[in-house]
Amino acid sequence: LGSADHRAVTFLWRGGPGTRAVQVMPNKLGDPRAPEGNVMCRAPGTDVWHWTVRLRTDWRGTYDFFVDEGDGPAPGHPEYWQWLRRNRRADPYNTRRLP
Repeated sequence: LGSADHRAVTFLWRGGPGTRAVQVMPNKLGDPRAPEGNVMCRAPGTDVWHWTVRLRTDWRGTYDFFVDEGDGPAPGHPEYWQWLRRNRRADPYNTRRLP
């Protein structure tokens, strides 16, 4: 995935016991019309969720996490993606924030 002008970038989220799904939406990389393309995978036996994408080394952008803690409609329900988009979370480990 790496090259002189590209790198593999991995987004991580640490979930809780009730976490059913996590979506990461990097600015201009995620398509809100096809949200399943940005759903993170859970590392088996852990509470760590991950998603890797190949990016140009000069890419700069913002990103958000949308976290399903099990308190809304089930994945597959017609209202699921709309509900999940209301559960935005900032990256708690990234101290660089836009004003």
